[in-house]
Amino acid sequence: MIDRSGYQSLKIEAPAVTDMGRTFRKRCLWFSGWILLASILFAQPLAALFQGAVSSDDASYLIVIPFISAFVLFLERRRIFLTLSYDGMLAGSLLVGAVCVALATSITGSASSFGLRLSGYILALVILWMAGFSFLFGRAASKAGYFPLIFLLLMVPFPQPLLDWVIYLLQNGSAWITGSLFDLFGVPALREGFVFHLARIDIEVAKECSGIRSSMVLLILALLVAHFYLKSFWNKALFVVCGLLMMILKNGVRIATLTLLAMYVDPGFLTGRLHQQGGVVFFLLGLILLVPVLWFLQLVIHPGKAVQVSGIFGLGFHRFLDQISCAIQVRAALARPPVQLHLLRAGAHARQHRQGRHQPKPAPFHRSFPRQWAAKVTRAGTGLKVPIRLHQGIRKKKPK
Repeated sequence: MIDRSGYQSLKIEAPAVTDMGRTFRKRCLWFSGWILLASILFAQPLAALFQGAVSSDDASYLIVIPFISAFVLFLERRRIFLTLSYDGMLAGSLLVGAVCVALATSITGSASSFGLRLSGYILALVILWMAGFSFLFGRAASKAGYFPLIFLLLMVPFPQPLLDWVIYLLQNGSAWITGSLFDLFGVPALREGFVFHLARIDIEVAKECSGIRSSMVLLILALLVAHFYLKSFWNKALFVVCGLLMMILKNGVRIATLTLLAMYVDPGFLTGRLHQQGGVVFFLLGLILLVPVLWFLQLVIHPGKAVQVSGIFGLGFHRFLDQISCAIQVRAALARPPVQLHLLRAGAHARQHRQGRHQPKPAPFHRSFPRQWAAKVTRAGTGLKVPIRLHQGIRKKKPK
């Protein structure tokens, strides 16, 4: 029979669940207002950032970073916002840091270039967003959501000296890979810096051939895959380093392939569509080369469990679909009458018996709601797990 405490716990905890959902939604609205206010304060740097991302191919990824970070927060909201509080100390420290960065950028504005000032203002804006998040959701939420918060730093554009240095490294690495491939295939070539003198043509690994745009996209994907599919910090770091190496490798393979096609097939390959628009093909090649690395690292952590290649390109989206499916099943189970629920529980025990996991003498169904459902029930609109005892729709057994 259903004890009386079951109904009492339902009456006591239900208002607490409602208050929790209202508090979470209220804090989300406050955080949205904080983001809007900070964006208005830095409206001119944001407009310059958007204009630069649209006009330059090397910085086109910048405007996508905040949306990716918000999507990661949405996917992991149940883990991140499990404990809510206020943290004025951490928020105050970040706020002071943002003010210092903005003042330093403003003071040295006349002596620095426009790109350096833009990087300083965007960095101050990102730190302001972090300060609002830590104040409204607390230290525990900030610690659990460290990845999407730190990921926002990719929104800061590289200053021109740093960008030139990164392009130089990519050029140097791509030239070394190209020379190694020429030696591997027995193609005679004389290298002078970034220029290769071959029998019929001369090629140069210019700045435009560094592949900075596709390299940044590959780095972003490597960071996301490492976050979703790897647990150890060192495995994540190793996977990101392999992603950096794949950036150089795929660019060197691209230069060597176009050169060999121009020498032995048609010189038009150096100016054709494969050269101008074929970066996607070699980008996919670099992405595919990362799959065995991820598979190996997952086997190191979980022996006998290989990664599903289809899940790599989903970037955790299958978790969101599983959450939706779980919520639909729970709501459908609550809507069924007790007889159907009893049959459903019997079917579950039958499946466990076929799989060798059957437990003898299960507890009668009318005493308590199935634990596997009670643990998955969430408050609608918040995505937070709710420790509520469920006795709705369960009737007492009639005495014989």
